[in-house]
Amino acid sequence: MAIDTIAGALRRLLTAYRVLRYRKILRVGTDVHIGLGCYFRATKGITIGDHSYLGKQLMIETNAQIGKFALFGNRVAFVGRHDHEYTRVGIPMRFG
Repeated sequence: MAIDTIAGALRRLLTAYRVLRYRKILRVGTDVHIGLGCYFRATKGITIGDHSYLGKQLMIETNAQIGKFALFGNRVAFVGRHDHEYTRVGIPMRFG
């Protein structure tokens, strides 16, 4: 068996474990990759479309619907809409 085939099978197995770990809130399509150290938290759920790639240590802490063929790099974070003050014009998001 080729090394690429073994590595691909291992990646699919690890993704399946991560989906199982977050099975109460996470729904994924086919051929989705979820990187090492990803964290998910949502009240209603997170849906990830077919053929999407989520890099290492990605964090989604809000209800989300991600479409097909989406690519997210390492250490990307999605936070809820109530986590930042955005109604005050002229105040940088960092200080909101």
